[in-house]
Amino acid sequence: MVDFVGSSIFEFQQAIFRIDPTVKAPSSSCEHWTAPDVGCLKLNIDVAISEDYGWIGIGAVVRDLTGRILAVCCKKLKGLFDSYTIKLLAMRESLYFAIDSGFIAAVLENDSLKAVLVVHTKSNDLFATSLIVADIISLLSINGGGFYNFVRHSGNKVAHSLAKFSSSMFWYEEIPNCIINLVANDLHF
Repeated sequence: MVDFVGSSIFEFQQAIFRIDPTVKAPSSSCEHWTAPDVGCLKLNIDVAISEDYGWIGIGAVVRDLTGRILAVCCKKLKGLFDSYTIKLLAMRESLYFAIDSGFIAAVLENDSLKAVLVVHTKSNDLFATSLIVADIISLLSINGGGFYNFVRHSGNKVAHSLAKFSSSMFWYEEIPNCIINLVANDLHF
């Protein structure tokens, strides 16, 4: 039964990648951050969970083609949710951050394939998360129609490190050295 479900999910994912060319299939070779196209910005998003203290941390970083940091966000939300809901919340909150900061990110990445596929298919189910998905789709249209990509955790290290901070902080021009060092270690082009 597990093999059947696993193969069905794989077939569904492959069908989505064939139907919607804006959804990028996961690549086993991408171990580091990859640059967006010329003239585009990329928003990487990740989360960290603190079950002991009952909060989740969201990390987001906006970078340009050269990997230069334009904006960084660490946000703490009170509550414990399942991993899918957490990824959707992170997507929504990070989009709010980018839009409020005046950045239009053409590419948005996180490491939840399920969340990325739901946003791409504009799934309108009756689950509690459907309102979050609707918010994300609306924010994407405000953001200029950017799209989400799935990225392996290893290609999203900076956003994950930011999510581990225990408070809400934002940086735009004066980026702390600890974050600059994270980005420097992540650039491999």
